Amino acid sequence: MSNTIEATASIDIGKNLTQLMEKLAQQLGTTVDKIFPWYVKQQEIWGYSFLFICVFCFIISAGMLKYSSKKIDWDNVTVPNFLYILGCGGIIIISFVFICGFSTMTSCIFNPQYEALKSLMSDMSHLLHG
Repeated sequence: MSNTIEATASIDIGKNLTQLMEKLAQQLGTTVDKIFPWYVKQQEIWGYSFLFICVFCFIISAGMLKYSSKKIDWDNVTVPNFLYILGCGGIIIISFVFICGFSTMTSCIFNPQYEALKSLMSDMSHLLHG
């Protein structure tokens, strides 16, 4: 004997969504048809900038690691030792950040409309509840 209850609900948010988009457009001082392309462009910019920052930081960390590994002296604590530690830590941290944000970044680059819609819905919910 199963104690589960199945229920479905549907809400027609078409009218409410339109009103919320008009409210958002009014706050921005523009029309509704111009909002979505802004969101799409913003997602593309975010995706490429995240990729650029991760690659740039990875290259800097790898450069510090390569430079310091040539001049490292394990007997004395010197600047190259500090750079070696920073390089290793930087590579580990940047790799972790890149792996964590990879799915969102690729979605923003290859499917910015989906990410724009998610962002728009988030902003709409803030308008509705905020």
